[in-house]
Amino acid sequence: MKVIVSHDVDHLTVWEHYKDLILPKYYVRNTLEMMAGVVSFKEYCRRYADLLTNKWQNLDELMTFDASHGVVSTFFIAVAKGYGLSYSLDAAAPWIQKILSRGFCTGVHGIAFDSFEEICRERELFRQISGLESFGIRMHYLHFSNTTLSYLRQAGYLFDSTVMKMENPYFEEGFPEFPLHLMDGVVCADRKRKFSNRTLEEAKSLTKKIIEEAEQNHIAYFTVLFHDRYFSNRFIVWRSWYTWLIQYLCEKKVQFVTYEDALAEIRKIKRSR
Repeated sequence: MKVIVSHDVDHLTVWEHYKDLILPKYYVRNTLEMMAGVVSFKEYCRRYADLLTNKWQNLDELMTFDASHGVVSTFFIAVAKGYGLSYSLDAAAPWIQKILSRGFCTGVHGIAFDSFEEICRERELFRQISGLESFGIRMHYLHFSNTTLSYLRQAGYLFDSTVMKMENPYFEEGFPEFPLHLMDGVVCADRKRKFSNRTLEEAKSLTKKIIEEAEQNHIAYFTVLFHDRYFSNRFIVWRSWYTWLIQYLCEKKVQFVTYEDALAEIRKIKRSR
């Protein structure tokens, strides 16, 4: 089993959200989590300090960590606003260039999923900013419709990695879909308990079960999603989980590959049959 590591970039700064409800909801939730003992008082205070630093991304730190473990990850960055994603095109552009300059891959974090015109518009904007002609996409909040894959294929995307299910990569009308298998929010957040996260040990245990399931299902390319914002001492369990995961996969001697690597391998196998 080979592993593809990806990161969704949902935020860049705190104050890009000054017009929406992200900030009040976030800090109310923080207070409730602190009162419930989910986060420590120190962690709670660090989250408030972000109001002064105006920093809600950890891209440099995450790239440094990934590079040190031989992980050439893919960063999905948006070029449109919507669904709580509020950073501007001007803010995104330098990061797209920086990610590429450091040897990582990048693609579109899509907002439009049911409008062919808007899907094409986002792809063209990203092409102009990145200088790339070939790149993939993942939808924000994993939004999807029964026409999304067809629209993405017609728009000229290389691949999609939005659908979350325990399957191998597949082609729909000739367009490749890389299913998402492991996501930080699934293993670190406890959806059954309000204002609660899993402990690190609980997250590790669930992760091992998911990896075992992938191995039993003969998943050839196991796809991981970790949001860069959580690579911070503001989210200790989440960051610790990701660093443990990469080290755990290294100990299992898996090979880290990119979407482009995997797609080339899959097409080579298909041609040889």
